[in-house]
Amino acid sequence: MPPPADLYTSIHHIPSLKDAKPEDLRQLIKSFPVIDNHAHNLFVEQYASIQAEYPFELITSEAAGVALTEDSPSTLAHIRAIEQLSRLLDCRPTTSDVRKARDTEVGRCYEAFTKKCLKGIHVILMDDGLSVPPGYVQPFKEHENFVPHVYRIVRIEKVAEELLAASIDWTGISKEEDILQERFFSIFKQKFRQAISELADDPQVRGFKSVICYRTGLDIEPTIEPPLLEDAWHRFLRTLLRVPVSRIEFKEINDELVRIVCEILTVRAEENADGKLPFQFHTGLGDTDINLLKSNPAHMQPLIEAYPEVNFVLLHSAYPYTRDAGYLAAHYPNVYLDIGEVFPILSMDGQESVLREALELVPTCKILWSTDGRYYPETYWLANIQFRQVLEKAVMGNIYKGVTSVKQGIDAVVNILFWNSNKLYRLEEEKRYPELLRACGRGTEFRAIRDLGIWDEFHQKYPDIKYVWVQFLDYTATMRQHMVPVAQYREHIRKRSSPTVPLAIKGLIQNDHLSLNAPSMGQFSLISDVSTLTPNYGISSPSATVQTWWGRDSDPEETTFRPILQGCPRWALFKQVNNLKEDFDVEILMGFEIEIVFMKPVLNEAKNDFVRFEPLHMVHSWSNMTTQQLDVLPMIEEIVDTLNEAGIPLSHFHAESAPGQWEFPLPCYPPLKAVDTLYRARDIIRNIAKKHGLRATLYPRPFNNACGSASHAHFSINGPGATIPANEDAFLAGVLKHLSSIMAFTLPIEESYARVMAGIWAGGVYVTWGTQNKEVPLRKCGKGHWELKAVDGIGNMYLSMAALLAAGYDGLQKILPLREKDCPFDASKIGEKERAELGITAMLPNTLEKSLGALEKDTELKKWLGPVVECYVGVKKAEMEMLRELGGLEDEQRRVWLMSRY
Repeated sequence: MPPPADLYTSIHHIPSLKDAKPEDLRQLIKSFPVIDNHAHNLFVEQYASIQAEYPFELITSEAAGVALTEDSPSTLAHIRAIEQLSRLLDCRPTTSDVRKARDTEVGRCYEAFTKKCLKGIHVILMDDGLSVPPGYVQPFKEHENFVPHVYRIVRIEKVAEELLAASIDWTGISKEEDILQERFFSIFKQKFRQAISELADDPQVRGFKSVICYRTGLDIEPTIEPPLLEDAWHRFLRTLLRVPVSRIEFKEINDELVRIVCEILTVRAEENADGKLPFQFHTGLGDTDINLLKSNPAHMQPLIEAYPEVNFVLLHSAYPYTRDAGYLAAHYPNVYLDIGEVFPILSMDGQESVLREALELVPTCKILWSTDGRYYPETYWLANIQFRQVLEKAVMGNIYKGVTSVKQGIDAVVNILFWNSNKLYRLEEEKRYPELLRACGRGTEFRAIRDLGIWDEFHQKYPDIKYVWVQFLDYTATMRQHMVPVAQYREHIRKRSSPTVPLAIKGLIQNDHLSLNAPSMGQFSLISDVSTLTPNYGISSPSATVQTWWGRDSDPEETTFRPILQGCPRWALFKQVNNLKEDFDVEILMGFEIEIVFMKPVLNEAKNDFVRFEPLHMVHSWSNMTTQQLDVLPMIEEIVDTLNEAGIPLSHFHAESAPGQWEFPLPCYPPLKAVDTLYRARDIIRNIAKKHGLRATLYPRPFNNACGSASHAHFSINGPGATIPANEDAFLAGVLKHLSSIMAFTLPIEESYARVMAGIWAGGVYVTWGTQNKEVPLRKCGKGHWELKAVDGIGNMYLSMAALLAAGYDGLQKILPLREKDCPFDASKIGEKERAELGITAMLPNTLEKSLGALEKDTELKKWLGPVVECYVGVKKAEMEMLRELGGLEDEQRRVWLMSRY
């Protein structure tokens, strides 16, 4: 199975390309994974020890016989390889010691040794067409035991030769004319076309390869007259009748095979530009089976021009014709240069020369890396380690000479190692391994690619969507949105642009006036979190919603994902979640209970404003189903069904205590998703209630003689392996220490404090906690699981939960002792002495002014939450003043004004 998607979190990360230093580049060259765009199968374990048929000297030479076994060990390439392998194997740097040590490693655990040698390879594009006895090498897919992904490169000559062998039974041929008919040639070509077309549709195949260089040379004719081709076919078959062989080595026939593949690839490219499959060609050095003069890729120029839609890959650096190959790659958009095989076959000086020659002319976006590894795992290891050494010397040298910048060097390196092949072979590894883009400073590029894919998939699923509501929640918990047509929204994603809003909105209150400390200048962008895309349910609008991060104005040079303004509510929560994970390996789950009161709105005569809200009905009680509650049941069930359709399944739901009040407990998720889900669910409830002519209000206490509405927050604290941390008491101690300050967020208007009262199951009036105690602000539900009861639905829940987690973080950091004991009572009904014995020494603030005062004095919470606190306090004070101008707490006008908005 492929390794997990967080495989590369430990590689060197460049925070910003703008600020990258030479050492960043050096570390990236050493640590960034590679896509090996051309390699071959490894031996199975049975044949993994050194064999006479495959001498160990093959690791650094393509010679044969005496030239391989006796001469090649004295080459600089072989001497260097032995020294490097001795370090890998921890043995003396002699060929015999290395041979013995590697066979010992293979015998000990071949799989572990192979993984060690292939470490750092992310994808292998494997030509599995080598001629070896059956069962000698591992099938291409089995190499995924060692690297994350392996795909096939199909050798076209092997396909043709297998088809030919299957078509002719040489022992059954009695007359020459049986196979010399034109029809036989047509059938063979038809079968070959069909086989190549089927392979091109195989998702495991990412390209084709020709070894025509070995057979008849690279001087391939782009066209041939049919009579000449038929005559050549007849001459070829007469030759086979005399001496049957398994290889096709007849120029006109080999050329025709190449042309057929080029024609198929051209048609595919014309039908779908994204469906291009590269066509690799062996060029340059090889064994003595090659005609060296005809291995110069310059011979391919007519073919390259004849098939401009085919992407040609010139393999093996075309050595010793690297400059010729470089010319083709530089001047033809459909030509790419592979820089493999010379590592480790050449000396270090030779390798440096080849790389310099490639870089003389070839754009770095068209250079591909490969090991040409085969048979023995150490061939992969040597190629990679030597290439990184030479690449570092070349790229760093250009930087020190002032030829290129560090940023340009980084781009060149990661393109050659990884991204060029990723793009050419359509691997899309950036979607599965986004940390690789982030590591090399390409975070925004990743977001655009990833987000565009998510959007396209979403819009394909919901094709009727015409508009996207780009949402953001301000400090008054007012959900605001910009509405964008889908075509423009897609362009925003593609171009990494975003709608912008004035920075003053940070200080906006509900009547669109500004608080005193609101910034008067500047703007910020609304960066979509496309993972939150959802259709608008319950309203007749072809629209969807998406939540956002608050981002600074876009900077075209910025390449990292730093969402963001310090005041962004979602970022405030995200940051606290990350702090807990990074510093204490603690993870949090959250879930909310939505309590809603359904009321009947009464409009004025002009029907343009609310006059009052009346109870839906009065014959109502907790978890009951009275006749009046039965009347509203169809709407309640419609809400639950719609929530389920929206991907928010409820475990249960029930009537709450106040008239027209219902509770909808939501599933638990990680904090950010949990709060996103809370607002989606509330919108659905609001929309469906409106359809039925009702108002679903979150107003804290609509009826003085009944319980109010909360938005109880359940949170659980988990450590490594989802175990409860031993210091969970410290987390709770931190929450209790800062609870008065937290309440400035969780109970955010003066009306909220009508619930800070004993005897109404709303959390009581003292700072304490208790197991399954409904009269404490923090009820312990189980090990590591609590319910925060001092929270209602009016506040910005992102900020509320950020404050809660920041308080817990403070407790963990200081290892605060839990002085408050488990309270089994309603603390207001026991004496002061009993409370003191339980460590209950403080009362909850019973006004917004008191909780805001506590927050302003809470230097520690302000430290963890940052500048958001000052701006938030300013907004709350301006909001208080505005609401008081509407009337006192008992004033009907003020009550109606709030109910119409919450």
